[in-house]
Amino acid sequence: MKKIITFLFLVLFSISYGQVAKENKKKSKSQKKEIPVSVNPKSQDSIMRLRGGIQSEDGQTWSVPGEMSATHPEKEDIKIYERKEVEVTADFIDNKMDQFLDENFVISKKVKEQKKNGDINLSFVVEKDGSLSAFKIIKDLGYDTGKELERVIKLGKWYPSELNGKKVRSLFNLTYTIKNNND
Repeated sequence: MKKIITFLFLVLFSISYGQVAKENKKKSKSQKKEIPVSVNPKSQDSIMRLRGGIQSEDGQTWSVPGEMSATHPEKEDIKIYERKEVEVTADFIDNKMDQFLDENFVISKKVKEQKKNGDINLSFVVEKDGSLSAFKIIKDLGYDTGKELERVIKLGKWYPSELNGKKVRSLFNLTYTIKNNND
């Protein structure tokens, strides 16, 4: 009998402790963490006040206790815009992408043997400096045709998209058609 009562006590204690821990976790997530910052009057020229926070020359922003948090400029740098959201869309530097792809895309022997025709769809991000990242092969014809298109696209140079006169990251979707005439 003592064993049963002890067991029930342990079960009830662990259940109630688990509920308290969940409530504390919710509270800590809802509370904003603030870093106390002391500003030396001699170094104030390198730090500026920013909507309830301070920002150093390197762009880092900290919230000040008891005030509204500041916006983080880094978040805008991370955003990837779609074609319809930008003023100037990303483009291949020579504006002759089709010719470049035709000259550099190598069709494998297996694709030629099977006389495969069709589209290869590739999605990627054009970065602010014109470099490419985040490749995703959406559709290919098999036999690594998607990887070959990715290889060829990486060889080219790109102009980045622009929004409000600033270069921004943007998503680019490309469709390349293979017309395999095995004559």
